Amino acid sequence: MAQVKPINKKKMTKPALAAMIVSIVILVALVVSLVASSGFFIRIQTGASSENFEVNASMLSYYVNSYYQNWYSNYYYYIYFGLIDFDPSTPLNEQYTDSNKTQTWYDYFVSGGTNTVTTYLKYCEAALADPEVDFEELEAEAEEYAEECLVSIKAAAKSYSMSVTTYLRQYFGEYINQSDLKKALVIEHIASDYYTIVYDRIYDGITDDRKNEYFGDNLADFISANYLTFSLKSQFTAEEIDADAYENGKEDPDYLAAVEKAEAEAKKLNDLQYEIDRAFIEKLAKVESADEFKRLIVEYNYETQFKAAYSSATSSYASEDLPSDEELEEFMNRIKDAVIDAVMNGKSDIEDEIIDAIDSDSATKWETAMKSIPASTITKLNSVVSSATVTGSYTLSTDIGKFLFGGVKAEYGFEYGEDEEQGTNAPDGDYYIDDSTSDDEDNTTGEYTLTVYYVTKSAYRDDTVLRDVGHILFMVDDDDDDCCYATSEEAKAAAEAVLEQIQAAAVNGVVEKEVFETFGNEHTADSSVFYEDVNKGEMEEAFEEWLFAATTVGEIGLVETSYGWHIMWYGGETDYAWRVEAHTGAADEDMTTWFDELPYEITVNSDVFEQIFG
Repeated sequence: MAQVKPINKKKMTKPALAAMIVSIVILVALVVSLVASSGFFIRIQTGASSENFEVNASMLSYYVNSYYQNWYSNYYYYIYFGLIDFDPSTPLNEQYTDSNKTQTWYDYFVSGGTNTVTTYLKYCEAALADPEVDFEELEAEAEEYAEECLVSIKAAAKSYSMSVTTYLRQYFGEYINQSDLKKALVIEHIASDYYTIVYDRIYDGITDDRKNEYFGDNLADFISANYLTFSLKSQFTAEEIDADAYENGKEDPDYLAAVEKAEAEAKKLNDLQYEIDRAFIEKLAKVESADEFKRLIVEYNYETQFKAAYSSATSSYASEDLPSDEELEEFMNRIKDAVIDAVMNGKSDIEDEIIDAIDSDSATKWETAMKSIPASTITKLNSVVSSATVTGSYTLSTDIGKFLFGGVKAEYGFEYGEDEEQGTNAPDGDYYIDDSTSDDEDNTTGEYTLTVYYVTKSAYRDDTVLRDVGHILFMVDDDDDDCCYATSEEAKAAAEAVLEQIQAAAVNGVVEKEVFETFGNEHTADSSVFYEDVNKGEMEEAFEEWLFAATTVGEIGLVETSYGWHIMWYGGETDYAWRVEAHTGAADEDMTTWFDELPYEITVNSDVFEQIFG
């Protein structure tokens, strides 16, 4: 039997063994380095967690960066003008979300602010525990949504000639990847959908008693009064006396006497001016109409505002181009009545034969100024009137508040607190003069402030009955051929053609909502066909005029606004404006209470937050 010769094995030398070990170590180190540089070790760490859900660092990066981008976009101008101290080049973990520097970004995400990982996880836990919710169905819908988002992201990355990875890292941080983004989107969407489910439950469960309770607890949000107000203040101050000019400075009797004399002179002047101002304030208080009040303050401010307009119009003129004092006075007085009438009648300029006759091409500099000063003065006086026109909110903490709203609680059947005194509500045409003249010994110069309040609409809540409306917009925009018409005539012709089709589908002149919606979805250039609970002042004037003149549900019409032509559909009355607002307010308040009482503990890993954003 032949023998099998054993194979001779070479023994590895010690140097060769050492070299191989070194190579392996280097290879492992290289692999570890590459993995580390890819963010793998950070990504796999837990960024936040609850009992049943976990968010890794990559997902946390998406949540924080996504919120940061929206926050920065909303507050860009505040940051730009220095109203919020924020430096995009400084790590996010070292910055604050508020101007008072009371809350860091980490604190905000831990506290459960809107659109944070803490909030998302709480909603997910609540959804999982809710017996009325099919969580698997909710999750499946969220995964479908996440897939659609990824498709959109890939298309966006392609449009910028970027890889998906580069695109994601540019917007959501260097540690994000597609897989984690999808997981993050799923959690975010589950939370969003469940929020809607809970809010709808709460909203539908709000009773009339709850609305009234919310109304009573938040009167300042519902009760207003309209008034005109005007103030006059003391103008004279004591001449400043130089103490250094006296041997013993401020202790010198002569210095003290000089100061006393200066104060006495200022007080004399202020006392004289007070009598004049008090007479004017009382004249304002006793007017018979708001227009009379406005005309008086326009007349009072005319000279000041004329001179401001004159100064602005001639600021660059040489002295030889300016009128004499007499010419200026004559011009100011000549146009006064016309300017005041223009302000009172809502006009932006005046009609004046002399001014209109000036040839702009051959006008002197002063004549050029003459043409612009009236309109400028009107603008300034309109600002005076606007400042005097106020809508005040309910409050009983001030004298004017008690004057305007003293009887509001009694009127609506609410009890007064121990420190509240029941009064009455000031009626239209009533007035209140606040004389803040100080009788203190320190008031040596006779300082004062006189303010008059003239009520134009007594305390009220918004009892407007809101209305539902549908519309089909044929927009006019010659720069956009895809959704719009180049001219108003073209838009009107298209609207009339569709209106005929809708009218053909009407029964006894009434169009069913579903029928109108079908035409609307096909033709409208707006994002919505229907608007619910429309109040006066929310839409354009022509739109509202038609809406609040309609009488029959299903009524249709044609209206032109600055957007184009609208085929209108009347959806009927809904409820009083204040009740709709109270309904929403109560639902929001109850939703916040529900969320705050959720028992779930959420942990955000501060170390991971520091690694990503520090």
